[in-house]
Amino acid sequence: MTDRSFLGPFPREKRFIYSLNMKVIQEVLWPLFGTFVLLAFLDVTTTLFAFTSGSFVELNPYAAKLFSLKFLGFVFAYFVKYVPGIPLFYIVTLKRDHGKHDFEVRLLKFTALVVLIGADTFLGYLVFANNLPALISGLGLAK
Repeated sequence: MTDRSFLGPFPREKRFIYSLNMKVIQEVLWPLFGTFVLLAFLDVTTTLFAFTSGSFVELNPYAAKLFSLKFLGFVFAYFVKYVPGIPLFYIVTLKRDHGKHDFEVRLLKFTALVVLIGADTFLGYLVFANNLPALISGLGLAK
């Protein structure tokens, strides 16, 4: 028989996770998830428009190949952009279990919080600091 105690969380990890205010985290997860979905849509859309305007160069070689396929590439890129949203949606909608799996649910919700803050920050930068200026300059709207 092997000792499986090393597979569980350390006491300090349990204290940290159980100290989190799950009500506040749950209230924050929905707006963060909605922002993630909106920014993912805006990222693909503004990239597509900027790419078709002719002055935009996609640095990601996979995305550049997708956008060169025109509509089918756009649809596939749109789909791929939302794949991470599937497990995030599951975690956001997951109900708290005050019994056997309470620690795991709390950990998932905290992880989703961290991931959504990072994803929203990154996608916000891509859309508002990269794609929109490239789109505006490509359309000749900037003087």
